[in-house]
Amino acid sequence: MMLYRLSAKEINFLCVVFQHPLPLIVRDPFEISTKKQIQEEWELFCEKFTEKGLFKTDTVGGIEVDEQLSQTMMCCFGADMMISIIEKEQINHVFYINSGQRMLLSKINNNEYDLQLYKNENKFNNEFLRAIHCNHTNSIKESEPFVLEVPLKQFERLLEWYDGQKNKEIANFCLENRVNYDICMMTLRDIHLSSGETVLTERINDPGTILTKISHENGVARLAKSIYSENGDLVTLMQCETLRLPSVVIDFMKG
Repeated sequence: MMLYRLSAKEINFLCVVFQHPLPLIVRDPFEISTKKQIQEEWELFCEKFTEKGLFKTDTVGGIEVDEQLSQTMMCCFGADMMISIIEKEQINHVFYINSGQRMLLSKINNNEYDLQLYKNENKFNNEFLRAIHCNHTNSIKESEPFVLEVPLKQFERLLEWYDGQKNKEIANFCLENRVNYDICMMTLRDIHLSSGETVLTERINDPGTILTKISHENGVARLAKSIYSENGDLVTLMQCETLRLPSVVIDFMKG
């Protein structure tokens, strides 16, 4: 795992070097700066990164970026998928997935950000679980697998039935769809309470978005994946072991 702590200005200049827009969670540090101020900051940035061994100048004056830093930035800029952790209507952690590589961009404060590249999938999984406040070391229960995929309107109807305590309607629906009524009720309860985590999964340059609400306790996770696509909006209700959460969230269309 490679970790870089960078300022908003440094990330902005790296975006200039790689000719890529600024990541959404990074503020624009030069919004009110003059061209002269930006040029002065650029010179200080190049000097600092050269001293650290992160930049080299080639024979024609071009910039050669350190290989590890380049891999980290290219995982972000060339990502196939973004996974954002939403907390109190704010996004402070974004995971980028690119051809098997995984990278995390975290907002530390209004000026500092951490960038981590994960070459080990287990380390990435552990970091993802930590980001959603899931202590999987406390996993003590085995969970019965549960998957129910329904159109968005049917999911909204299920929530209306739950809210109106129309348990008989839910029981009949579960019987018709051959799924466990008790697990379905617990999943609806957890989603209805909205006390868990929310994760936004987006594919880059390809239509489709998933909003996943997750509740977890003692190694058992219950979640609702709302899948918005050109083929129609679906919701998948699931129960699984918390250790499966990273793969469940990354797997775009399936449970």
